Amino acid sequence: MVGPAMSCHRYVSDTIWHLEEPPRLLLVEDDESLRGYLVECLELAGHQVDGCRNGLEGLELFDGRHPDLVILDLDMPVMSGFRLLGLLRGSERARRGRIPVIVITGQDIEEAMDVVSIGAPEAYLKKPFSSDKLLKTVERLLARRGGEARWDHP
Repeated sequence: MVGPAMSCHRYVSDTIWHLEEPPRLLLVEDDESLRGYLVECLELAGHQVDGCRNGLEGLELFDGRHPDLVILDLDMPVMSGFRLLGLLRGSERARRGRIPVIVITGQDIEEAMDVVSIGAPEAYLKKPFSSDKLLKTVERLLARRGGEARWDHP
């Protein structure tokens, strides 16, 4: 399960990313320790990661950094993940193409299904989840998006 005491080093030490420029990910999570842990795991897996603590910061980073994938908590201060997802799926930003979104939340799937009416995410992970599961989900969505993402497992 995810937590600051868990280590993602075992998984990523056997993983090699093959791209000229690694994918840029945006992680929007208000829990500082979880955000730090996930940023570390994703960076060790070879990704460029911009982490922030609420939807408003996430929107600014999204517009300025143009991520390849967004990992988004739903329940956050200032601007919720629900609101951010709606803005990301809005027509103005959609011109760039649909950016994959992974929703991470402690809510039950039934409770979080409100996101479907906003713009369904490509994946949903219920907290607590393993770093392995997150990394495999990121890999799958990046590969699906353009075929440019490949992982080699020795």
